[in-house]
Amino acid sequence: MSPSYTPHIVVRRTSNALLQRFLSDHRPFDDLDWKKLKENDIEPILQRLLTLEDAKRRQIEVAWRKVHDLADAQGTAVIIAAARDVGLNIGDELAAKRNAYERAFWCLLEYPHLLDSQRVYAHIYGFSKPCLETRVGFPQGKVIVTESMLNDLRQQIQSLYQKEEQRGDMCKMDHRERDDVHRRHTTRFLPSFLAWSCAASNI
Repeated sequence: MSPSYTPHIVVRRTSNALLQRFLSDHRPFDDLDWKKLKENDIEPILQRLLTLEDAKRRQIEVAWRKVHDLADAQGTAVIIAAARDVGLNIGDELAAKRNAYERAFWCLLEYPHLLDSQRVYAHIYGFSKPCLETRVGFPQGKVIVTESMLNDLRQQIQSLYQKEEQRGDMCKMDHRERDDVHRRHTTRFLPSFLAWSCAASNI
């Protein structure tokens, strides 16, 4: 099972050459001497990431999450298939990379549209077959949602995201009922960059 996403995992497993290409347009990296920076010396990179504006940091995090989700043998196969869908053959280029993180990161730089393809989204957000089954035959009746039920669900969501991605501390859940349909919207998870910052001493 792959470890949960954190920025330091992506930075540690990606070469400085690829990281430099991706981050060179961001101001905090103007004074970073990439030639002297050793591979796997992740602290100077991560500290500068934390100084970025929230919007730019979120953009980076969205891209790096995709890299992380594609950083295994199955993810590489999905990238190759997505490339073939649009007439690209990148198998040889990917084979030359040292690991699956570099393969996905290189694709992010060279062919970013592939990471927004249907195949990639199906891989990243795919559900198992049991999740897609339709259940019928439930007894008819009005669903009564109590505050106790909502609190229990909220705590379960917080625990899940805190365990998997260290970002459940600020979980909030809105509940609305309309035409006997219950809608729940969960928002305001603590961003993993901030969670990483708060937990840096434990990494």
